[in-house]
Amino acid sequence: PVKWSADYILKPLIVILNGSGALILKLLGMETEHEHAHVHSPEEIVILVRESHRGGLIDADERQFLQNVFRSTSVQAGEIAIPRNRMVAAPVDRPLGQVLEMAAESAFTRIPVYEQDIDHIIGFVHLRDLFALHRTDPAAGLRSILRPVPFVPESLSLPAVWDRLDQAQSYLAIVFDEYGGTAGLLTREDLIEELFGELQDEFDDERALISPAGEGRVVVRGDMLIANINDLLEIDLPRDTAATVGGLIMDQLGRVPVVGDTIQVGHITLQAEAIAHNAVTSVRITLPTQDTENVGEVQ
Repeated sequence: PVKWSADYILKPLIVILNGSGALILKLLGMETEHEHAHVHSPEEIVILVRESHRGGLIDADERQFLQNVFRSTSVQAGEIAIPRNRMVAAPVDRPLGQVLEMAAESAFTRIPVYEQDIDHIIGFVHLRDLFALHRTDPAAGLRSILRPVPFVPESLSLPAVWDRLDQAQSYLAIVFDEYGGTAGLLTREDLIEELFGELQDEFDDERALISPAGEGRVVVRGDMLIANINDLLEIDLPRDTAATVGGLIMDQLGRVPVVGDTIQVGHITLQAEAIAHNAVTSVRITLPTQDTENVGEVQ
């Protein structure tokens, strides 16, 4: 796991630069004591980063990353959290199907769940659990698949937030304000983006990646990775001959598919719903019933 201490993150850089650090500082007119020549203060490391960039030892992206490392120690959770008015959350009594629709429309895989109002969050549900429960018991409630969520104050530093997520073994945390109300939501991705800049996660700009299509059926993009589908839907489509679900259809057919082409993988049906430039762009997946066995066997 990523460690947020500056010592850990900067260790490779310091090892590389320690040999030349004293020389650089001397060239800049700075004195160093012999007994502490191997130790650099934060101010000296900032100078090393700047001069290393100017000298071509590190590129602009690496310089920005290192600057972000130092900045992250002073940034507070409330500064980068998704604000409450942009959170996608569901009341605990909302039907499974409606929560699935919320997840599909928002492209979030984790939905906070609350009682009464958003200031009383009691946990979150994962898209994978929603699909599994909706397939086996569509009338069930959200409580049976609730996962715990940690809470952190707005004023907590980002390294401390990361530690809290590690302790809770959680991907996200709810940020609360000085009055105990919900201020927003913070994820590991938000924290990492403070270091590396914007990341493209599994659902960024992929609003139509996966969506419910009636009981026991979902529609996915043809270029969605089979590994991600297996993980989200808890099924076992084969990955030995194709990486994407559209590629799997083409591989099993042995030709370029046309709209309506169907293959059977065990008790799972895959149907090509849309084709563009000889590639499957949309696939309808019909999932097995609760007592179906031998999922993953290609017929």
